[in-house]
Amino acid sequence: MSLSASALIVIVLAGCLAATALGAGLFMRYHPNGETSYSPNNEQKQYLRQVREQNYKHLRQESRSGRIDLESQGKPNQKSGILAADWISGYCPNC
Repeated sequence: MSLSASALIVIVLAGCLAATALGAGLFMRYHPNGETSYSPNNEQKQYLRQVREQNYKHLRQESRSGRIDLESQGKPNQKSGILAADWISGYCPNC
């Protein structure tokens, strides 16, 4: 007596779900806050803080420069004739 292909698939899927649930349960049992033992050291934290500050500084400079976004200037696509700004907003005159 052999199992059909669909019955075998259902058994395998049920086993995978059970293994996933068991793994998640064991993980939550031993790490109740969802935290792992890794935490970056002070040097890494300082480096990441510097990178974030530098990125924010660049964003502030870009926002104050008064430049217009290239996509909003609207050069039409040669094939479709749709403007980039129209594509972003979801407007399609030929659709």
